[in-house]
Amino acid sequence: MKTSMIFFLIMTLAISLFGADIALADNNVLTELEAQQLKILKLSKVVEGQPSTIKLKEDIERYEIGLELYQQSNYQQAISELQKVKYSTLNLPLYIKSQYLLGDCYRKIEDWDRAIEIYKDLVVDDPILTDYSLFFLAETYRLKGENRESTAAYKRIIENFPQSLIISEANYQIAQNYRELKDINSALIYYKNILEDSQDNQLKAKVLLELSEIYWQEKKYIDSLNCLYEILDESYRLKRNSEPEELLIRYFYMIQEDLENTKVPYHIMVKCADILFKYRQYNLAEDLYKEVIETFPEALDIAEVYYKMARTLYYKKEYKEAVNQCEEIIAKFPPGEITIKANYLGGNSLLALGERYFALDKYKKIIEQYPETYYARESYLRMAECYFQLEEPEKGISQWRQLTDRYPNSDQAMTTWWNLGRYYTKNNKDPEALEAYRALSE
Repeated sequence: MKTSMIFFLIMTLAISLFGADIALADNNVLTELEAQQLKILKLSKVVEGQPSTIKLKEDIERYEIGLELYQQSNYQQAISELQKVKYSTLNLPLYIKSQYLLGDCYRKIEDWDRAIEIYKDLVVDDPILTDYSLFFLAETYRLKGENRESTAAYKRIIENFPQSLIISEANYQIAQNYRELKDINSALIYYKNILEDSQDNQLKAKVLLELSEIYWQEKKYIDSLNCLYEILDESYRLKRNSEPEELLIRYFYMIQEDLENTKVPYHIMVKCADILFKYRQYNLAEDLYKEVIETFPEALDIAEVYYKMARTLYYKKEYKEAVNQCEEIIAKFPPGEITIKANYLGGNSLLALGERYFALDKYKKIIEQYPETYYARESYLRMAECYFQLEEPEKGISQWRQLTDRYPNSDQAMTTWWNLGRYYTKNNKDPEALEAYRALSE
């Protein structure tokens, strides 16, 4: 466990001292354990705020000195000070804080046995953060290489503190211990517990990444790919977000080259093609989209793959081929979002080829047939662009005006007011420019 958790626990106890009534529950019904914790915190709040004996004052001073030495990485001197803070029911949180620091000092100097004794005692003496005491005990066993003892301590957290905030982390560490012990089947149980119960998406991503590795080593190739796919499909975050993408592509091509009898599912192939497109590997993306279309012609959303292939051709600047692909989509699939997108992309491809009048026809069709769509608003902007390229600025301005009248609150309207302002400024039409900029500001 990182040092940051030590300070988290210290802060938890400190906050509890200043707000004991809300530290444990957000309602009026306390469990027996919470009631006990609340009494301890209330008493400690009074005692630490106004220490009534010389011994209590000395304990507070020793803790503060020990904490400062700990922060300076002077662990031996910190140990000497923290050892002087003795157990007291009058100020239990202060004792607990000092013991957490003391245990970590021993861990910093790799005196595992003394650290274990500290945490063992805390499990008995600490009624406030017992689950964390168990966690540090379990982790220290793990650092010492005693994985079975570590696992037993982690399991006590799961069994005795089912609502603990560190349940998922305990499950993860148990899985890690079983992997160290080469007991993969047991590790899988605890990994799956995390995937089913944890709210920590970053931890889920970490687990899925490790599961992918395990399944790959066990030659369960599709299971491995599906783990990586889930990370990407659920948008789980990792420290390096490109890692599952890189692995998915690598494993996919390894299967294609060396494991011809392994059939990669449709959704994995599409995701791989999407990744290749994202990283501008357009030739590879195009080839893979083609393979998907040939292999899974009856897939429910195969129209989307056709469109993605057309988009790839457009980005490759193969505009004629993109136009042909868009026309195939329009002819092959019933009217809907995919055909609207194909018309718009086809129009853009025609515009890139200099076929402005044909492009205008595409945009007009979208505006007439699908006026409430995003692509209709974009089509107005494209039509204006066409007319300006054809040196018919009045028609271009007319398209802008129609857009602002019809969709006054759209992003495209804001773009249009900006375009109008720039156009009128450039042509020394200050009143019109001022009107456009005023509309934009409003």
